[in-house]
Amino acid sequence: MPKPLQLLFLLLFSVLISQAQTERKHTTAMRSTGKIKIDGVLDEPEWLTVPVAKDFIQTELSPGKPTNFPTEVRVIYDDKAVYIGATMYDPHPDSISKELVLRDQIGAAKTDWFGVLIDTYHDGNNGYAFIVTPASVQADSRHFAGGDNGFTEDFTWNAVWEAEAKITKNGWTVEMAIPYSAIRFSNDKEQKWRINFGRSIRRAREKSFWNYVNPLLIG
Repeated sequence: MPKPLQLLFLLLFSVLISQAQTERKHTTAMRSTGKIKIDGVLDEPEWLTVPVAKDFIQTELSPGKPTNFPTEVRVIYDDKAVYIGATMYDPHPDSISKELVLRDQIGAAKTDWFGVLIDTYHDGNNGYAFIVTPASVQADSRHFAGGDNGFTEDFTWNAVWEAEAKITKNGWTVEMAIPYSAIRFSNDKEQKWRINFGRSIRRAREKSFWNYVNPLLIG
């Protein structure tokens, strides 16, 4: 893989970007020098040395306002995969919703979730979604431009990837490993991807994203 792997953290589909938003957040994924164990515990030293994506903005209930509970996301990579480490702060971890459901059945479930949306070709036409709940239930889907909301989700698509979540005294954490074999991307020496992070806090009916998603544009 090229190094460094430049990941531009933008919104997956341009149709979802708020028209009022002119500055998009971005960060750089850093190469890992050690082995990342996918156990939901961000205790590897690499997690402490990479940029942090934070300051999520609500899509629901109060669009445009900062999220009530902070979220921090870090990204590293090696020759096999991209790794996502996320910390979802919550002052009442015993109240985190974590209903057990089947894979890809998160949408209607009474559960919190964390997700990442990836547009590897940086074209706004195709992408991937990887979602994890506090109970470590996974969901994944392919996204295509078109449809009533500007894009179509295909949850029949399943990739082989790893994820583990842990509830902690400060909220909950997630580690993901998304192998390059699970996604398609260009052969460019410098990889620039559009990516966004999302979080749902079920009991507060709150959904937020790192780069703001206008609820009027997603229906």
